[in-house]
Amino acid sequence: MSSAFYRALLSVILLSAPLHASDSVPTLSMFALPGPSLRTRPEKEPRENQVVPPEGGSAAVFSAERSESRSASSLDSAVQIYEGMNGGPALVAPPPRPDLGGAAGFLRTKVFDPITTPEVVTLHHVQFTGGLVGAFKKGNPFYLLNPLVFAMDW
Repeated sequence: MSSAFYRALLSVILLSAPLHASDSVPTLSMFALPGPSLRTRPEKEPRENQVVPPEGGSAAVFSAERSESRSASSLDSAVQIYEGMNGGPALVAPPPRPDLGGAAGFLRTKVFDPITTPEVVTLHHVQFTGGLVGAFKKGNPFYLLNPLVFAMDW
């Protein structure tokens, strides 16, 4: 690019600077947070659908029983809604995968399974396994694709 382009760009930037300087600066009260305070709830009379604890029982025990029954009933109702909308049960075991055929089945059984199945070499009580061991034992460098590079158990 030529120097004339840079001069024109510099002049545009310098001429637009006074336009940005005329913008008003926002006041600091715009960014201030209110002071911390405690919120209090006004006492309300029980509503018509609110359950009042029995006279002789403990209010804490009653509220715990009520929350457990409410969560169980809400879960049951959610399951019923799901089953009603989908026309079947909520939990279904997935169908078993069919054995692959054709080229994908051949590649899986002849190429990928042997490479990803680790070869084990035992020397006295020590077992060596991994991609390095498989590549050395089978003489196939594709065994190095195994994510388990090397492992030793004793």
